Amino acid sequence: MVLCFASYLSQSPLSVSLSSLFFPATPCLHAPHTNSSISEIPTFSSSDGSLSLAWNQAGEFAGRVSILNPVGDSFGIALAFFSLYFRQSCGFLVSRGGVCRGFLVMTKKLRLGCSLQAEEDGQKVNNFLEMDRGEGVNDGFSGPGPNDSLLPGLIDDVALNCLAWVSGSDYTSLSCINKRFNKLINSGYLYGLRKQLGAVEHLVYMVCDPRGWVAFDPKVNKWMSLPKIPCDECFNHADKESLAVGCELLVFGREMMEFAIWKYSMLCRGWVKCQGMNQPRCLFGSSSLGSIAIIAGGSDKYGNVLKSAELYDSSSGMWELLPSMHTPRRLCSGFFMDGKFYVIGGMSSITVSLTCGEEYDLKTRNWRKIEGMYPYVNEGVQAPPLVAVVDNQLYAVEHVTNMVKKYDKEKNTWNELGRLPVRADSSNGWGLAFKACGEQLLVVGGQRGPEGEAIVLSSWCPKSGVRNGIIDWQVLGVKENVGVFVYNCAVMGC
Repeated sequence: MVLCFASYLSQSPLSVSLSSLFFPATPCLHAPHTNSSISEIPTFSSSDGSLSLAWNQAGEFAGRVSILNPVGDSFGIALAFFSLYFRQSCGFLVSRGGVCRGFLVMTKKLRLGCSLQAEEDGQKVNNFLEMDRGEGVNDGFSGPGPNDSLLPGLIDDVALNCLAWVSGSDYTSLSCINKRFNKLINSGYLYGLRKQLGAVEHLVYMVCDPRGWVAFDPKVNKWMSLPKIPCDECFNHADKESLAVGCELLVFGREMMEFAIWKYSMLCRGWVKCQGMNQPRCLFGSSSLGSIAIIAGGSDKYGNVLKSAELYDSSSGMWELLPSMHTPRRLCSGFFMDGKFYVIGGMSSITVSLTCGEEYDLKTRNWRKIEGMYPYVNEGVQAPPLVAVVDNQLYAVEHVTNMVKKYDKEKNTWNELGRLPVRADSSNGWGLAFKACGEQLLVVGGQRGPEGEAIVLSSWCPKSGVRNGIIDWQVLGVKENVGVFVYNCAVMGC
């Protein structure tokens, strides 16, 4: 049996110095002596009795965690169970207060006298390992040549699966451990692996004051400041629109002479100028699905209302013109639902508001007009429709009444659910964000109280239902001393 524990944050009781990063002396974990499979190991416990892990007879984690002698706030355990290359392996992410503190990994290796390639099922090639082969790949066996492993004592496949479960907000710290960690984080491989494992996390990006963009990780209740956009002063002070697609945050605005797009990449953790659209615009409807996004409608630099649409592919950074909509519109909103892109609301001119919606089928590349899809008519001073899609169900906020409504696809009608946790009517829907965040609806808005002004993030899971016309909003986070107006907001899942 091979047992390895890694801890890397100095404030944790489990932490160690950087020189002994992966080899702490205590606390050590032990298991009952056995020569059989992992399914016959009933429990693990630490030598100081502070942690107990239970298994069932099938070798699966039974979900029973006992904190016998916790130090400070309790630890949480999340399981990553793998069976790769005839080795039975299981890894744990050990966290304290919601912040990852290290890894606990137990592997049982069967030395079959065969190579790593011979053990691969279907000759699958790990892209990161293939890219990094020059620096040596750890397959869990001793042998000649370099062995610059990610986690000493573990085959890299198991180590990668464990690292994929670490909170994305900690990737910047991980990239500073050594060159191999830095290359791994910057390659973007972990983000793809996270999606395969269902470990996608969501970051909420927003700008509420001139100090620039900030990001909030609701999983660990952590705020992070982004670098300032290296743009000119015109772009900095002009109205902007934002969109998260793949691992990128796109910010649309106007520079002195033309429209411009800046993007922040989770991989390089910095801002770069993005290639412009084929037909630059503002006040458009937009949404993303995985690594692609669609922009529709809007106004060009001369004020003309557009009906054209474009698709952005974050993997290539390129824009592609799509067939045009039936009706030109600006100040509209876009969203994906059931694999199709929709645009609702908006105005075709200064005086004409639109109640129809349009549906774009990515397979047939055709638009379909839906009459009366959004009956809440825009006025010139009102914000674009506040809409969000959770589990392929469409929700919207009615500005005037502060009510959340749900769309009935079959009847093409809206049903009232309950009130927002903040007011949308005071600014005609501006300064407020209504977004999907995984399986939850997210409202980001300002509140004034005895202690001053703050931006409050509130969430609600539609699966929990509505009781007596009341939505049970839960506060996810609070950002103080930034005013009460949300200029831009985007949610990234990666």
